Amino acid sequence: MAKVSAKRIQERNAVNATRALFEAAGHIVDERGSGSDFGEDLVVSFVENGERNGVHIAIQVKGGKSYRSGTGYAVRGKKHATDWRCSNIPVLCVVYDPVMRALFWENATRVLRERYVENNSSTTIRIPASRVLHEGNLDRLVNEMREFSGIDRKHRLVSAIRRLSDGGLRAERAATAPRGGYPNLLVQHLAAWIDDHPKQMRQIMWALSFILLNLVFTFVTPELITINSRFGYSNDWVFVGMLYSFLCVCFIVAAFENGAARSGVVPRIFGSSVVAITFFVGFAACRLDNEMLQAMTRIWLGLASIIVHFGLVIGFNLMIVQEVYRRRRLRAVASTNPRR
Repeated sequence: MAKVSAKRIQERNAVNATRALFEAAGHIVDERGSGSDFGEDLVVSFVENGERNGVHIAIQVKGGKSYRSGTGYAVRGKKHATDWRCSNIPVLCVVYDPVMRALFWENATRVLRERYVENNSSTTIRIPASRVLHEGNLDRLVNEMREFSGIDRKHRLVSAIRRLSDGGLRAERAATAPRGGYPNLLVQHLAAWIDDHPKQMRQIMWALSFILLNLVFTFVTPELITINSRFGYSNDWVFVGMLYSFLCVCFIVAAFENGAARSGVVPRIFGSSVVAITFFVGFAACRLDNEMLQAMTRIWLGLASIIVHFGLVIGFNLMIVQEVYRRRRLRAVASTNPRR
């Protein structure tokens, strides 16, 4: 036979005693499911003169001698403390003492809000023995809850300031955000234009890249002339013009590759690397009195001339081969499936 624990009996006695007290006074009591633990066992709607007065409270009910603390009682908030403090309706902690056969209560929302304003992180709700709840003082509790729900402005102000300072407002907005999140009002029109005009955006990006390329090359040109005059084998301006032409052609090849839905990263990196290596190796050789480094610079300048002269030819040949293979694959697919 299944056994019912003594703790469950105490909890049910506590809930039943609390519910009976409020219902006997004509108030509406809704009980939360016994299998859930969300920090509230009962929700009470107060009734006056046969009509609901708009005041509601939630109640966390505890039962048993284990909640005694000194001359009063104590309920540990733990994970529910934040929910109780931020609740839109007051949350009461009610303890049923089976020996005294009496209910003792405290406004957990008020206590936790006062501690929050004072930066007190304690979550234990202490209930004095004088806070007895019975049919004789139930009307006073109703008036107190009505007043508390209407004038508790200090906590709202402090909470708003705290939310702004600790990011809580962002968390609240994220919890209620529409699908995809809130739009960024600062850039949403620009983002919409970019999204609606991908072709024009690619053209703009290529123009900006070409402008940046020219600015960088203009910046390094004096140093390239110095490097060639010390370690090179050709006229300074011929050398610089050769590097610039090579770089521009590499970027043009990359543009055609992107237009064919292929990656243009390799041509861009290839062209940029030749210029960058020439600049940094020559820059170091001009400023360091190192014969090995200077010899390496002379070797690299000769190698760079070969790369510039023959690299483009090799690159164009590879592109031609790639295009030929593409056309052959297309014919092979068309021959096996004429409908495609």
